Amino acid sequence: MKIKLACTLFLFTSLYSFSQIDYKALIKNLENVTAETDLNTFFKGIPNDETYSGDLMFEDERFLMFYNVPIDKVIFSHGWSRFTMKLEPFDEKEDFETIKSNLINSYGEPEIDDNDTSIYYEWETASLQVQLGIRKEEGEFKAFENLEIQFK
Repeated sequence: MKIKLACTLFLFTSLYSFSQIDYKALIKNLENVTAETDLNTFFKGIPNDETYSGDLMFEDERFLMFYNVPIDKVIFSHGWSRFTMKLEPFDEKEDFETIKSNLINSYGEPEIDDNDTSIYYEWETASLQVQLGIRKEEGEFKAFENLEIQFK
């Protein structure tokens, strides 16, 4: 009886240790995506969907990061002549300043289009164009509008 119990415990612990998943290895840093990135290889192990228009979509804030900010959803689309990545942060209001300051650190000061209801920040380099937009009310952040990266 003791041998049977010992064998059962050994088998259980062996199976349990092999079934551990390294979640940190599954985290994808979206700032590393380029126009040449093979998305199937880059996102290996992360579930995805295809939208009605044929765009590739990932929805899982546990694995998607953009400059250390959790991203709730990312959609990749191939348009007329550009490859585009649209991101939706998990916590829009809290993450806006972090995203904006990281983009400024990476790409410099943006061009700013500020009107009564929205602010758009735009960065452009030789390889990409980044647009970050928010809606505002009485000069204060109201809602996240968009974060879109177009690869050239």
